[in-house]
Amino acid sequence: MTRIIKNMNRLMTLAFKALESQARRTPEAGNPVVEAVTRACRQGDFGSARLNFLKLAQQSQIGVLQTMDEQAIRRLALGLPDATLARLCAQGPAPLSETIARSLPEGRRRGVSLMSERHRRHQA
Repeated sequence: MTRIIKNMNRLMTLAFKALESQARRTPEAGNPVVEAVTRACRQGDFGSARLNFLKLAQQSQIGVLQTMDEQAIRRLALGLPDATLARLCAQGPAPLSETIARSLPEGRRRGVSLMSERHRRHQA
């Protein structure tokens, strides 16, 4: 009986994740820069993805990151400037901020977290 409950729980979790990923699609899916970022990430060309990512407006950047999986966010974030990451952490949703912070090495994580706290204080 326990095994059946665990399997049902696993199936429901997968179903909710699928629904959540569809709900998090970016509203700017027709934007060629957004499409270039997602295409470059899928192909593993994170250098090109970073260049196109930095061309986007901040809300579009947050939207793009919300549609990506954790591995792609990690690879993309490692090459982005600390100030950009701090802004995204300060103004993005908490789960996205945590994912970005976890993807950074310890020393860089501290710097980004300090800058994001500073951004949050200035916004308030």
